[in-house]
Amino acid sequence: MHEFPSNRKLPGLPLLKRAITSGNARQSFIKLMELLLGAGLPRSAIVHENIPGGLPDSTDAGARGGTSLSYVSDCRFILALTGEHRTIRELANRRRDIVVRPGQLCWMPADSWYLVRNGPTRTMLSVIFQSDRTRFVWYHNLPLASSAAQPTQILLSHQTGSAPGGELAHALALMHAACPATAAAEAGSHTLAASARALLAWCLHELRADGNPGGAAPQPPDSGGRLVDEVSAYVTDHLQDDLSRDHVASVFGISPDHLTRLFRLHAAGGFTEFVTAARLRFAGQLLLKSKLSVKEIGSSCGFNSSAYFVKRFREHHGAPPLEWKDARRNRATPGPQGKPVETA
Repeated sequence: MHEFPSNRKLPGLPLLKRAITSGNARQSFIKLMELLLGAGLPRSAIVHENIPGGLPDSTDAGARGGTSLSYVSDCRFILALTGEHRTIRELANRRRDIVVRPGQLCWMPADSWYLVRNGPTRTMLSVIFQSDRTRFVWYHNLPLASSAAQPTQILLSHQTGSAPGGELAHALALMHAACPATAAAEAGSHTLAASARALLAWCLHELRADGNPGGAAPQPPDSGGRLVDEVSAYVTDHLQDDLSRDHVASVFGISPDHLTRLFRLHAAGGFTEFVTAARLRFAGQLLLKSKLSVKEIGSSCGFNSSAYFVKRFREHHGAPPLEWKDARRNRATPGPQGKPVETA
């Protein structure tokens, strides 16, 4: 299978980086997508799956060469531009990693989670398909080190002003249909790669249409609300990391007090409460979809104390973790007539 050479810069990438300074994120993403499609990317595509039977504790997340944990609430893809993106299949066996190399696309279904090995510097394009908008993010990851204040740098981001159009929704359906029955299959499926290229083309179409829909005058961006969306996305991608108010505010170049004001205005709640709720929602996903212990799940979701994790989980979900897990699973158990049995 022909791969995009990892030792070559993507043609025109320096010009595109200079285009970022124009301040027009949408136009810069249009140029990026045109560049990628013109280069025949993606060369191939793979599908992510939740495989690891264990997760590292939270102290590993910030270590040199450690791992980072992310939760995918909406389906998305990442396309490697430079460097390698390594998701983990087995913690102790790097040879089993799913390696996304330059020119490859990795499709991530909704409601999934993944571990990434923090290694060499890499640059990625990610497109997230939400129900009411589509988010484009071009980011740069640096190797984790004690001297690195911020390993993830968002170079550029843009989100459309409306839900995905009919053509893009159809392309997403084709992408889902092209996924192999066994996820993380070899990246040689021509159907999957062709579907990925079609999806990329419809993303470009959506970007072009987003600029001036129906000939109407462009609306000024809702900077406060959009910034909250960006912060919210960052939180869900870094649930195991430091999500203190001061740290996250520094990532986005704003003051901690301004971060609090934005969330109270646009998210109807405080920032700290949002972080805790996001971690507890993910904890519920891990309880249902993994074989991890309560202690492991609490640590993986950023809780340093198991007792505190259980307390907050009970407050959020209405029952302690194992009781909540049993109730959810029993609710989906077929009854005598093949119908689900609902539990109180």
